[in-house]
Amino acid sequence: MHIDGYVHALDARWGGSGVLPDAGLLVHILDGWEDHGAFGNLESTDQSSSLLFAANGFLGGKIPIYHGDSSQPGIILRPAATTVLCGKGGDSGGHCTWWCPSVASLGDVWTYDYPGDGCGGSWRPADIPIYLRRQTAWQLAHRRLEYNEFIYDGGLLRQTPLVVEAYFGRAHEQRRQFMSSNPGMSPPLLELDLMNWEAPLSCVVGAC
Repeated sequence: MHIDGYVHALDARWGGSGVLPDAGLLVHILDGWEDHGAFGNLESTDQSSSLLFAANGFLGGKIPIYHGDSSQPGIILRPAATTVLCGKGGDSGGHCTWWCPSVASLGDVWTYDYPGDGCGGSWRPADIPIYLRRQTAWQLAHRRLEYNEFIYDGGLLRQTPLVVEAYFGRAHEQRRQFMSSNPGMSPPLLELDLMNWEAPLSCVVGAC
């Protein structure tokens, strides 16, 4: 997996197109907004995910993820094959909302309210790096870890299976259906340790 990107997510270069760089682990929990097996019958082309990365943590803290449970079935999205529409410091209800302005500095993170980005709205792809830095600084200063929400183009899941880099959690059946629909492809099934900030991924025996 892209563990270098996971560690160095804050240094990744995001472009205005929203193509996902090798930045952290963009994970999607299979939560009922999609056909869990084939991804062909999406309730919405706007799909939710969270970006996990090492700089966002501290010893004893838990990697923040939707539902807070790494046993939930989910997928890890592939860099370069995934298009991100926006990011947000907290729950966005599954869609991009109003846009935060483009900014150039962290500002005084101590004065920011939740979610710690100094804005509270959605981030355009090109603005993701500075807002991630703001929220990370705020969370570390207050020792408060909250999951972010990134909206990606779920329509790509209809077009190419390459968007799926791996499965994690209780996703055995979803992975089986994926491989049945895409002969020759065998994405690994991983375990996600939310207490391991340096190397959170490990292979499920017989599924890598």
